[in-house]
Amino acid sequence: MFRATRRTAAICVAALALVVVAAPTAAVARGSVTISVKGTQKGTALSGKITGGTFGTGTYTGSVINGGTGAKITLKYAKGTLKLETAAKIKGRSISGSWKTTGGSGKFAHYSARGSLTGNLLAGTLTFTGKSS
Repeated sequence: MFRATRRTAAICVAALALVVVAAPTAAVARGSVTISVKGTQKGTALSGKITGGTFGTGTYTGSVINGGTGAKITLKYAKGTLKLETAAKIKGRSISGSWKTTGGSGKFAHYSARGSLTGNLLAGTLTFTGKSS
């Protein structure tokens, strides 16, 4: 038969405190950010794969906005989503511009970053680089 005493209560409280302190946070580390994607565009719809970078691999979807000079993109990772908005200029097959985060969920719930983007439209590749704040 279990008998509650001050000693067993103290042990339970200490064990619970250890679990709370030792539990890892879901926050994303701050610093430099790199995200590489490869995908396609059909009309104004964007989709493809996140091929690597700071947060690993995943998929993305989005849409072209502002008459083709920007996009709203949702990056989907195993532990959350990250939303970006871009502004870009196209010259021949090259694209360059800027990006910033506009929201997220999971481990990206309170994440904020911004930076520059470069890419090749014929290859369907884009690389986002920047810093988190």
